[in-house]
Amino acid sequence: SNMRDAPRVPAEWEIHSLPGAKLNHVTSMLRRMKQQLPKDTNLKHVIIQVGINHRSSLTSKYEYDLGEICDEISDIGVSSSYCGIAVDCRRLPENEVEKINEINNYVKTVWINSYIDPLPETEIRIQESDVFGIHYTRETIGKIVNRMVDHINSLSVF
Repeated sequence: SNMRDAPRVPAEWEIHSLPGAKLNHVTSMLRRMKQQLPKDTNLKHVIIQVGINHRSSLTSKYEYDLGEICDEISDIGVSSSYCGIAVDCRRLPENEVEKINEINNYVKTVWINSYIDPLPETEIRIQESDVFGIHYTRETIGKIVNRMVDHINSLSVF
């Protein structure tokens, strides 16, 4: 949901925002996308940013779900990156921050050379009216998009 109002997205990019999404929702979306992609698609790279809705999860099922996402992207035949989840520690309980950090640290081992570090906490602003403490301001989303653009520009696949 955070990326649905992303400012300054490059014209050739598409954002698929799934409010409330968990990892298995992304897997399902990738499966549908794979079935609908034309054979001569211009799709080269996918950036995944999901995980904040696992912040109160008690299990480590996210490891399996991330593997499923990797498998789907591999089947599509494109490269991918994962954008780490930025959190404002002042807005979330410590156990939820720890879970997001656990997910981010695990993802670094899966997307070794294509992990986009989350924004540092000093650059994160959460919408004042957000009771969940997870929805970024447009300014923060813009900073995340800039990180994604810089990352894509640094890759040799383009």
